[in-house]
Formats: sequence, structure tokens, C-alpha cells
Amino acid sequence: MKLRIHRARTIAILGALALSAACSASAWAQSDAQARQSVQDHHLRAQLQGSALREQQRQQTSRTVQQAFKDTASKSGLQQADQAQYDAYRANQRNRVNDAAAHPVQQRAVKLKPLHPASARSGS
Repeated sequence: MKLRIHRARTIAILGALALSAACSASAWAQSDAQARQSVQDHHLRAQLQGSALREQQRQQTSRTVQQAFKDTASKSGLQQADQAQYDAYRANQRNRVNDAAAHPVQQRAVKLKPLHPASARSGS
């Protein structure tokens, strides 16, 4: 009878340890996914800021070039081209944000190792 109680306690303890390990692994995986998401968000912000700076430089160059032209037809053509480039820039920025929102970092499945190696279990 004492052997059965001892065995039942051992099984209960091993079960609790396995559950504890699974919970710890799950918490670690969730923390890992949050860290990867944070890195992805930071990378996206850096890309958007870099694109915004390049766009500001392009607009300044465009304004400088437009000032050099006295002909209204030429200025109008330059303004239309400038607007088209600005629209493309905005669409690109929107696409980057939408892609990041549509593809968040996925949490990887955690594979737990058995408590005892397979050779020890099968080799009795």
C-alpha cells in the first residue's frame, strides 16, 4: 500500500514538473515573440523615417529645380511629376505599414524535451 502511495506521489510530482516546464517554455516563447515583434516594429519605424527623409530631400530638390524654370508649362509638368512621385512615396509607405500589420511576428511552437532520454526508457 505504501509503495502505491509513493508511486502515486512520484507520478504526481513528475506531472507537476512537466506542467511547470511546459508553462515556463510557453512563457519564454511568448516573451521571445514579443521581443521579435519589438525588433520588427523598430525596423519598420527606421525604414519609414529613412524614406521620409529621402522624400523631404527629393521635394526640396524638386522645388529648387522648379524655381529655375520661368515657363509655366514647364513648371506645371514638373509639378505633376513631383505629385506623381509623392503619391508613389505615400503608397509605398502605406504598403509597408499594411504589410507589417498583416504579417506580425508568429510565435514559434515550443518543443519540450522528454524528462528522460528515450534509450533509458526503452532499455530495461
